[in-house]
Amino acid sequence: MQQPPGIREVGLFGQESFAAGADLIHVETIAASARVHDWSISAHRHPTLVQLALVTDGGAAIDTGGDLRRPPLPALVVTPCDCPHAFEFDPGTGGWVLSISVELLDDPRLGAVDRDYLRGGARASVATLAGAPERAALIDGLFRHIAARELHSQVPVNAATCASVALILALGVEMVQRPESSSPPLESDRRELFRRFMTLVGKRHRESWTIPEYADALGCSQATLTRVCREFGRRSPAQIVIARRLIEARRLLTFTDASVARIADALGYRDPAYFARNFASGVGISPAAYRKRHMRRVA
Repeated sequence: MQQPPGIREVGLFGQESFAAGADLIHVETIAASARVHDWSISAHRHPTLVQLALVTDGGAAIDTGGDLRRPPLPALVVTPCDCPHAFEFDPGTGGWVLSISVELLDDPRLGAVDRDYLRGGARASVATLAGAPERAALIDGLFRHIAARELHSQVPVNAATCASVALILALGVEMVQRPESSSPPLESDRRELFRRFMTLVGKRHRESWTIPEYADALGCSQATLTRVCREFGRRSPAQIVIARRLIEARRLLTFTDASVARIADALGYRDPAYFARNFASGVGISPAAYRKRHMRRVA
């Protein structure tokens, strides 16, 4: 299950449509998701979605961006927005897949989850629950609670659903970030450099930094930064910065009434038309069309 140089970008249900929507919470069984792909889901990433998969029984080889693992089950896979991942499931494998739109991370009802991590500041990670049956049962029950509301459809974001999602996110992030987690540690200097770059992009993407400025701040050459980004992110540094800006652009278009020109300026674009072209190229529709479809109006 070796990942090709170009990782395909997909939305929900494998569609090449990235405008997920501010209120999207979707849950389905692993069987429903994997059976149509003959149980093998090739390397891909979701520019607008955060995903958590709970593999309860059967078997799965999980690629989290270059590290192929077959963890003891049950296991939880936490995939931040835009992180490459792939699965090779044994036929009949059981479990759940939860997808939420990256915009929903701004909902205060999700509490104190690590939003920077989930927005794409790290790679996908795996934590086994084989030695924690009570926690496995709790997480499985939370997935079932969400699924019971409306399986195979978008779930209305009410307080009970948000509470279940918040607890799954909090437990998942806590587990994969523990030192004793079974997720592969970021041991190499190159992987650590990539992690630092992603964190810096999360903090500085609004400031019009050039790639040489990022490299200087990280204490490396531009060539080294480009190599580690292509190795672990499958994209150039510039493509990663643009992707992070687009996440912020979607958030601003959804939750504020700022003009497109003002949003472009806030994100470091001197030319609003260039921003609009970047947005349409990355998201599939213009900023104005995205806002018309997704903007939340506060009474």
